[in-house]
Amino acid sequence: MMRHRVRERAPFIILPFMLGILGAGRPANAQTFAVGLGIGYIQPTLDISRIGDEFFWTGAGAQWKDLIGLKAVKGTVFLYGDLRLYLRFPITFELSGYRWSRVETTHPSVSPSFTVPVHNRFQDLALGLNVLWSPTLKNFRPFVGVGASFHHLRAEIDPEGFPEIATKGSKQRVGPALSAGVDWKVLPRVALFITGRYDVVVAWNQWKILGGIRFHGK
Repeated sequence: MMRHRVRERAPFIILPFMLGILGAGRPANAQTFAVGLGIGYIQPTLDISRIGDEFFWTGAGAQWKDLIGLKAVKGTVFLYGDLRLYLRFPITFELSGYRWSRVETTHPSVSPSFTVPVHNRFQDLALGLNVLWSPTLKNFRPFVGVGASFHHLRAEIDPEGFPEIATKGSKQRVGPALSAGVDWKVLPRVALFITGRYDVVVAWNQWKILGGIRFHGK
């Protein structure tokens, strides 16, 4: 009976103990969390043929790539946000989220004298969890980190004037992420940040640079 009660209460006993350990390395006056808001620039390196095979129909990749004449997708700007939890100095946990979307229009030739505008849409909605090493150096806090992100990916082909052959598809992927950057404290609870990040996603690898403002709480 006693053992059964101990097992039932174990999570409630262990959780505060673990949180105490995580906080043990943090100075008493250290900040415990921060919220970051900013903008980013992304340069996706998409594998067009593979996206065609995976998002539309098997064997479509090479045919789609040749038909639309799309070789690469240009960079774009997006909004970014994160929440950082400073649990044990100098280790930080970071929850991040962003969404980017890009439309590339091509004009493939249907015949020698006739071209069709084709709008190719790509979209990624991502949520990530990262572990950062982030020591404090006076007013600067450099950081490097690794983590993983969940990506909800969408691709669409929309030929003007031919709605019957327009098609779209979506996939979910989880991929690793690497990041590095620095926070610069400009006020007691306000910092500016810049981050470089690389996300590995099947057929959707992405380089990013992020910048913005971070608000620190107690």
